[in-house]
Amino acid sequence: CARVVAGGCGLTARRLALSTMPAMAARLSIGREPLLRSCLAAAQQVDLGYVDCLCPLAQLAKAARLEPEIADAIIHVVAFIVRTQAPSLQVEHRHDMLFQAMTIVVIITGRMGLLLRASEGVVSLLQYVASIMAPEGLEGTHVMLLVLRALQDVPLHFHNEAVLRGALSVIDLSIAPTQDLDVVVLAAELLQSMARQRIALQTLADVVRICERPCMA
Repeated sequence: CARVVAGGCGLTARRLALSTMPAMAARLSIGREPLLRSCLAAAQQVDLGYVDCLCPLAQLAKAARLEPEIADAIIHVVAFIVRTQAPSLQVEHRHDMLFQAMTIVVIITGRMGLLLRASEGVVSLLQYVASIMAPEGLEGTHVMLLVLRALQDVPLHFHNEAVLRGALSVIDLSIAPTQDLDVVVLAAELLQSMARQRIALQTLADVVRICERPCMA
């Protein structure tokens, strides 16, 4: 299957190969790396869309067995797909892709918790998605909620100031364009959690600055 995806086979054959692999990879640890490599290869092929690449990753993220290194690799592939394909998509397709991508990230952060080693990569990806969705306003609420839910499960207190500031940037972007109550409440909960950590005074000052926004009142 991996050879079909990587080779010069027709579009239908490559899609079928990609859709066949997750069921095997979910049961056999030996099949996970080829699936991840195939999704990465597929993302670089112009005639394969984000749905072809993200669906196998979603199935693998839900597999009964999910080791930290596989979770990290999934995040890496999802980030590659988002960064390479999002800028060229039309608005509705971009929203759909980011929703699917963030759903996968939420599954992984929720399952792995403290075992997740790629927290810095996760926060960087969430920051990128939040920067895309911020100008969309209320139309981007469904994606922004997933971004914040993913951030909830990232163990920020184990990481450096740069990761914390990245997380704060995600929160800042999420509440800037919208006064959607669900987004504001979730952002407030994350700010409360961050304020309880041992963070630098400048970071704490940024927390206070966000809390002074009219929509936070």
